[in-house]
Amino acid sequence: MINDKLSSISREKVELEDLLKNANTEFPNDEDVLELYKKYGAVFKETIVLEDVHVDDFDPEDRQDDGSNDRRKKDDDGAKKDVGVDKVVSENVDVASKGVGAKKDGDNVEENIIERVLSEEPILSQESYTQWIEGNIDWIGEPVNTDCPRTPERVVTCSSPKKRIAKPSSYMSSPYENKQTKVIALLKRIEFELGNSLFAMQGDKMETVFQTRAGDHEVSAVRLKMETLAPSLWMYNNVVDAWGAILNYEESAKKNPSPKKKPKKDPVTKRHFFPTGCIIEAMVQGTIGKGEQWDIFSAEISAHLKNVDASKFLAEIELAFFPIQVSGHFYVAVFNLKKSPTSMVILDNSPHTYAVKYKDACDLLKEFFARFLLEHKHPKADNVMNVKGRVLHPKWKTNNNHVDCGVFAMIHMESYAGEPIKDWDVGLCQESDMQVSLLRRMRFKIATKILLHELNLHSQKIYDLAFQFQEIEEQNRISTIVNAIKNRADRDPEKVVRKDVLKPNKQMSLRDCVLMVVN
Repeated sequence: MINDKLSSISREKVELEDLLKNANTEFPNDEDVLELYKKYGAVFKETIVLEDVHVDDFDPEDRQDDGSNDRRKKDDDGAKKDVGVDKVVSENVDVASKGVGAKKDGDNVEENIIERVLSEEPILSQESYTQWIEGNIDWIGEPVNTDCPRTPERVVTCSSPKKRIAKPSSYMSSPYENKQTKVIALLKRIEFELGNSLFAMQGDKMETVFQTRAGDHEVSAVRLKMETLAPSLWMYNNVVDAWGAILNYEESAKKNPSPKKKPKKDPVTKRHFFPTGCIIEAMVQGTIGKGEQWDIFSAEISAHLKNVDASKFLAEIELAFFPIQVSGHFYVAVFNLKKSPTSMVILDNSPHTYAVKYKDACDLLKEFFARFLLEHKHPKADNVMNVKGRVLHPKWKTNNNHVDCGVFAMIHMESYAGEPIKDWDVGLCQESDMQVSLLRRMRFKIATKILLHELNLHSQKIYDLAFQFQEIEEQNRISTIVNAIKNRADRDPEKVVRKDVLKPNKQMSLRDCVLMVVN
């Protein structure tokens, strides 16, 4: 009788999954469909909880922490240790042993969306990559219109005042209302095609593929660095800086509400994203003196604000975001300058404490940012200097993922608006194979948003190259991508950083020497 019931439930579960997939195809990114996915996860979550083990049954502040969540550490000579790319991105996380669906009072944990867990076969094989594609691409929801000229303007990845030729399809539905990137949504065709063309790692690796249009904050990136958005690769700082430029551009649109819409009752939080170069490895490691550290910070932030009235601009910021990469790990420090008292939070996927993992870098950041604010007569300078950093521990924190910290950082940058941890939900589940799959999707989505954004001067060229690559036979495309990721070291050999590189010479400034190392 039990076997019959289980068989019946299994059949109905498969039928329900098909209905949900069809609904998502017909109504992509529809809020009601996404809510049904959540309810589906709530109904079936108990079917995978095989052991009474929960990752949230301990306080992360009480951990004996050695910072082991970093993917890379510097050795005595400053060289980054190599990590084999054949290692599975997910580190073979066992969903059952992690207690997916577990909830602890006070934690920001919602019911998880249950998918079939990924194969334990490494992603860096044609078979596993092909299988992943089949379960993560929405082939029908957003077909490419081949009857009209192909232009990036037909793919909504930007905030643009120009009239659309085609119906908006993914990231933004209007020039003035920027929507957060949907983590849970299946990949659209253009996201898949553009990601594949980039991850194949073909063409001139020093070609500029992202360059902001003339404006307040200028950023550019070459192909070699943008390629590190590929699955299983650790990202360059430059990718995060490009993402910050996109977010700053979209934040600026909020200051000019659409004339067709009534102003919102609640004022929009003014956020700003500073570059990763404000705090760098050499400053944290103490290989340069305090005076030189300040020179680097001041020069970086001054260059970032060179096209605006810095004092006036800083006075308008509510949330100041500082993405940081130290010892091969990305995270984000956020100052709330309007809140009373001033606050500072750390956004990270790591479960570690402030004292162990963040204190050295963030104490420097507080000191230098406070000094910069004081020079520009900001009223909160003293508050920033004395603020106590607090680490947020979201439900999607990880213990075993050592390569996606950059993806987490960019998700956190886009989504966080100063809300309490219990109200902050980016769409990610707890650490599991499903989480790994969602992070892979986000690599495609982030690449598409950056490269096809209207802010990018080279968006049309990138768009055309994406379709050219799709003309290659499917298995050849997949083979090219897999081999490119496996052989990444051939295209981008590990840099051996010697201590004497940090010593400036007559031709290069100290800042240029240090930035050459970290970028």
